[in-house]
Amino acid sequence: MTSNRIIRSITLCAVALLLLSACSIYDEYPARRHYDVILRIADGTDQVLPGSVASVNTLYAFKNNLFAGKYTIGEDGHFHIDSDLEGNDSLTFVALHSEQDEKMKVNEPVIGESIHNVWLQMHIQGDSIAAPLTPKYHGKLTVYSHTNTNQEHIVYMQDKTAKARVYAKNLLPTYGEGNYRVVLEGLYSGIAYSGTSDGNRVNYRLPGRKATKETDWATDPVTILPTGKDPCRLLIYKNDGGLIIDTIVDENNKPLKVSEQDDVVFYVTITKDAEGNPQFSVKVLPFEDVDNNFTFE
Repeated sequence: MTSNRIIRSITLCAVALLLLSACSIYDEYPARRHYDVILRIADGTDQVLPGSVASVNTLYAFKNNLFAGKYTIGEDGHFHIDSDLEGNDSLTFVALHSEQDEKMKVNEPVIGESIHNVWLQMHIQGDSIAAPLTPKYHGKLTVYSHTNTNQEHIVYMQDKTAKARVYAKNLLPTYGEGNYRVVLEGLYSGIAYSGTSDGNRVNYRLPGRKATKETDWATDPVTILPTGKDPCRLLIYKNDGGLIIDTIVDENNKPLKVSEQDDVVFYVTITKDAEGNPQFSVKVLPFEDVDNNFTFE
């Protein structure tokens, strides 16, 4: 009889353990969600680069656009994140990477900080000669309470910088020999946690020279941050300080804008009207579409 009681007790304990093992913390807390996140480097067309695994060990989480915490990568190369999401709640995963140097400051977010605050701020003030800019990688992914948690979530990181040049056709016959100063004005010098260009506004002077066709003027390329919602301003000065070109729109009256990973030429064509007065138009062209052998040394 005693033996039967012992067997029955063991059986009941086993059943209880099985029931407990079938339960999950998510049964007790139905709003709790678990996410497996991995990072990849992608190009401008969102194609993952072969064999790319982003060398980032920290992932930031913003709940409803406010910083909620950061997570370190696991031994399996994934970020394992638990969060409570209900109703219209959102959780945005943000990955950031930049080579830090004395030319910039990287801000660590604090709990409750907005995703729209500045993450990276370069130490550039006012009117500066364009300096080399290393790649600034950023990626984000937003999930919601109804997002499928039974799959991996991939954050694609992309370089947020762009490249720009200025080419002025017929500048020298129109305004004479000498040196010219070319400026891109009103560019951003920082990036927000959300990935948008932000921070202080700066003006870049682009070093230039005669092009291979000696009637024209070409600048060196400059690495910049995207223009964002506001256009940049193109200014060209003669060496005596006189302003000869000033515009924020192209020949179709569209704002002068540059997107991330662009490689563009602000192509200025200078002509004269019937009375001999200079006129100009501007096109924003992909660098690959310009006759570079003829235009740029």
